Amino acid sequence: MLEIATTLQFCSLQPTSVALGFFDGIHLGHAAVISRAVSGAGQALRPAVFTFTVQGGDGSKKSGQGRIITEQRKHQLLQQLGVQLVLTPDFSEFRGMSPRRFVQQVLCQQLQARRVCCGFDFHFGKNGAGNVDTLGALCAEMGVELSVVGEVRLGGEEISSTSIRRLIAAGQVSRAAQMLGHPYQVQGTVQRGNQLGRTMQFPTINLPIDPQMVLPRFGVYLSRVYLLGGRYWGITNVGVKPTVGSALPLAETNILGFSGDLYGQPATVELLDFLRPEQKFSSVQALYDQVQKDVQTARRTFAGRQP
Repeated sequence: MLEIATTLQFCSLQPTSVALGFFDGIHLGHAAVISRAVSGAGQALRPAVFTFTVQGGDGSKKSGQGRIITEQRKHQLLQQLGVQLVLTPDFSEFRGMSPRRFVQQVLCQQLQARRVCCGFDFHFGKNGAGNVDTLGALCAEMGVELSVVGEVRLGGEEISSTSIRRLIAAGQVSRAAQMLGHPYQVQGTVQRGNQLGRTMQFPTINLPIDPQMVLPRFGVYLSRVYLLGGRYWGITNVGVKPTVGSALPLAETNILGFSGDLYGQPATVELLDFLRPEQKFSSVQALYDQVQKDVQTARRTFAGRQP
């Protein structure tokens, strides 16, 4: 069971092994830091994470900006990694702390840290004045063990949240998933659309894309859909549906092998691979013909595989 504390008023009742970082995507580099904190906890320490939120979010609509995962998804992934406690205050609560005060008050007093793990490029304290050398000296002074995780690379390329955002914005979601260790997701409640897909015999579900999330390249993707406790393959169009029109970006998904009324139901769509750019067709019939081709492509790709 994951315990989540959202303010520095919290004090741990048990000594901890703490992973430090913003962990905005829980990519493979983040997972390496977190896993070291978890594995180093043993029986005596509680595996914990110190991260933070930023008031107002990270909602820039510029290409390649925004959140990679939601806070809910972050907590799910942390729990899967074995974390038992997350301290996630707003950045404003500690941004003015000196490095010494942060280690003494937050790590030692509130989290009762006996072991701390971070990445090689970790900075902390007011204006980012503290680095891993600063942290090492302060931890040694206060009797806390420090473990620093080196750079994590994939195929010679550094894994970073910046690189992952760029990949998602370019539609390279399969490469982004390799760096993340999990696919990019669109989560939300199914909204009622214009029901054109239903009249075309290709009923779809519409999920609005949170404006604080990284906006994927507009186009058609192979996808996996989670709903009503089941998993399904799908074809997802990300964009504004230029042929028929949409005011805001949507993830519109045709779920293979499923029929039923899903309005108002929670759903999650994972974008697996990019098929083609979004385009405006000359007619609804032309759109229908292309959707048929996309569905056939998906059925061939997923043939014999379980979602």
